[in-house]
Amino acid sequence: STKSLAHPIAHLSLNIGASDTVRSSGVEGRSKDNIPVFSEVGVRLQPGGQYFQEVSAPVFLTDNPPSPQAVSHLEKGRELVELGLRSMATNELELSQKLEPTNKNFLLELSDLYLQIEDYPRLIRIAEKSFREFLVRYETDSVFAWEMAYPLGYQPLVESYAGQYAIDPYLLLALIREESHFNPRAVSVAGARGLMQIMPSTGESIAANIGEHYSLESLQDPEKSIRMGSWYLKELLDKFDGNVVLALAGYNGGPGAAARWRDRFSGLEEDEFVESIPYRETRGYVKKVLRSYAVYQSIYGEK
Repeated sequence: STKSLAHPIAHLSLNIGASDTVRSSGVEGRSKDNIPVFSEVGVRLQPGGQYFQEVSAPVFLTDNPPSPQAVSHLEKGRELVELGLRSMATNELELSQKLEPTNKNFLLELSDLYLQIEDYPRLIRIAEKSFREFLVRYETDSVFAWEMAYPLGYQPLVESYAGQYAIDPYLLLALIREESHFNPRAVSVAGARGLMQIMPSTGESIAANIGEHYSLESLQDPEKSIRMGSWYLKELLDKFDGNVVLALAGYNGGPGAAARWRDRFSGLEEDEFVESIPYRETRGYVKKVLRSYAVYQSIYGEK
């Protein structure tokens, strides 16, 4: 149940050198590109609040009946899902979506099947492309799209290792979503692998620390990736006194760089600090994960 994910969040030290809880004011949208960072740093979704100022052309949904061919592929896919034949099911479901990309109820049925086979990347893609109009605002009738776009992927593993390493599970979910869209086979251009996009050299070092057998393939095993990534994130949170911004900066840009930035920008508020991160990729990464973190807390956390 989603209730079990509600996690008492300790006071997060988001201000550099200060100790404050996540703010819950409205979206202020002060970032330079004028796209809200979803707090500058921890806003909760408010009903009726607007969350995207610019939305690329969404798919226009219709109530037109789906074609018989699309329905046929969907039903074949459903049978294969029930038989546990995941890759064959995916082929049928993809074909059905190509044939029927605009019928809302059809896409919802398709999404439910993707959820059953834990195909989170395709689930997120449908939400962001086909149901994007519902992600502009947070209303009662749009909650389904937010839950699709921010799924509770690998929930038992996330809960287990978040508990073991005393990390907020919503932070872990946000990091995995932004690192890999919950695709355990993901490989980045730089060579980072798996759900938590761990570099091979980092993975080898983590494995030695936690007594885990290491191989390149292990980085693409969901349980091992979440275990190793959780341990590493906890190490970074400990190193930076629970400061989520610095821990995320360290996860992406390296702990040495994050420590230098902490010293260099020690007097800044958290949003100013994020804007001052010299690495463009890390700056964008920290914003994306913080935004996802706020969304996960808003959708699934204690109301």
